[in-house]
Formats: sequence, structure tokens, C-alpha cells
Amino acid sequence: MSPRPVSSEVRPVTARLSVTFRAFHESNVRVWLRYALLHVGDRRAAEELVDEAFAHLAREWTDTLREASVQASAWSIFKEHVAARLDGGPTALVETAAFTAVHAALRQAHRQFEIMEGALSLYSAVVRLPDRHYDTLVLRCVLGYPEAQVARQLGTRETTVRSNLRWARRRLAKELGTSEGEDVR
Repeated sequence: MSPRPVSSEVRPVTARLSVTFRAFHESNVRVWLRYALLHVGDRRAAEELVDEAFAHLAREWTDTLREASVQASAWSIFKEHVAARLDGGPTALVETAAFTAVHAALRQAHRQFEIMEGALSLYSAVVRLPDRHYDTLVLRCVLGYPEAQVARQLGTRETTVRSNLRWARRRLAKELGTSEGEDVR
């Protein structure tokens, strides 16, 4: 996925901002776009969602910089935009091409999931995870980001990422009636 420039909606706001916002945008836009695409299922809609979220963030950038974790605060704003776009409807995760990626990533990470052909129940269970576990699992296992990058993206520590992955794995194993297997890494 090629770098995405600052959109015309965000550009006028960012012209007045420090270089920090531009750097933040550059380092997060791809992740946000991939994440949005998983949920809305349409590239154009995902791009619009990301542009709107960054425009919102740009307007609040000065306040965001005062937060304990800029990354976590920005992710929260982004997630609000994802939720608003879904408007209480279901995520497109199960129906998108990411369905195959989820299956492949989880199958590779967990041998016990190899036997789960037609594992729609797995993806349905993933969607029901609490936000912090869901986001961690999607960023790490579906989108393939390393733990360090997932931690940066969510404004947390790598140990928290590993803990969230273990918790998600246990929850999924329990819900699906399978063994836990090895850690997701």
C-alpha cells in the first residue's frame, strides 16, 4: 500500500500545525486505512473515514498533545469515527477479503484452528471481543504488524499487547471449545 498524502480536507488545518502532526499522520495513515478498510469493506469509504478522522484530530491536535498518550488518544478519536461510520451496524470484517487473512493468520499462529474449516464462528467470536483485545488481535494477527508497532499504535506497552493477545486467545478458545495452543506472536 503506497503512502497516502495528507488529504485536502486535512491540509488547510495542518498548514497551521507543527511538523508533529504531519509526522503523526505519515506514521499512522496506512495502519488506519487498512483497519478502516477491514471494517467498512470499501476502499473509498475507508479513505473518507480516515480523512475525516485525521481532520478531527488536526482540529484537536494541540489538546491531544497534552494527553498522557497521544497515540492512545488519537486511536480513540479514530475509533469513534469507525463506530460512527458503522452506525451501530456490523463490521465488514467477516465479509471482506480480510476474512481470508484472518483465517490464514490465525491458522498459522494456532494449529488448533487448522481443523476449523468453515470457521465462521471464529470470526464472529473475534468481532465480539472487547475493543482493546479486538484491536490488538486485528492489528497483530490480521494486519500482521509487529508487537512493537501495535503497542505504539494503541499507545500501550508491548507487554500489554502480549497480555491482550493471550487473553483474546483464551477467550476465543473457550468460546469455540478448543485448546489454547501457543501464544500469538
